[in-house]
Amino acid sequence: ILEYLTEEVLAQQPPAVQDFLLRTSVLDHLNGPLCDAVIQGEGSRELLEILVQRNLFVVPTGSPIPGDGSLYWFRYHPLFADLLRGQMRQQQPDLLPLLHQRAAEWYETHGAPEMAIEHALEGADMARVARLLEAHAGRIIMQGRIQTVTRWFQRLSEDRWQSLPRTNLAFAWALLMRGRYGEIEPYLQRAEPGIPDDARELH
Repeated sequence: ILEYLTEEVLAQQPPAVQDFLLRTSVLDHLNGPLCDAVIQGEGSRELLEILVQRNLFVVPTGSPIPGDGSLYWFRYHPLFADLLRGQMRQQQPDLLPLLHQRAAEWYETHGAPEMAIEHALEGADMARVARLLEAHAGRIIMQGRIQTVTRWFQRLSEDRWQSLPRTNLAFAWALLMRGRYGEIEPYLQRAEPGIPDDARELH
């Protein structure tokens, strides 16, 4: 199937369309402005609609950002997405981090911090990951998604852990609520330098 997709679908497209498909394959969800930001170009929405009309494995879908009904969203068929990502890794691997960083910036700007974190991790933009975690980890953890935040947190180096007092405190609270008392101390120790003196006096 992948051989067919490569030879009969991807290879038959004009070079500009091939380049668009490869570069936007870093995205799980596609819309015009997001693709424009990733490829640093224009006309992505129109091209996506043409690809849908041509049955080129592009599928209209709902918005992955809650409340975002203003954009038309698409995705690649999973098999086609796998092909594109494999081709991208072979042909332009050095460009992948930059594409993910652009996606992370777009998602952060458009109020989707979780998707921004995912792309920032893939783009090795750990400063952005740390900043977004510190701003949003508490809310996400309190929603019961501690495993998601743990996965993000574990991708950071020890020195960055030390610089995230709010995130560490959120972990400590989540562990306390789950009765996992023996795991709390390291998070409290990392959180303590960032706790204001007046808050410590209350305890």
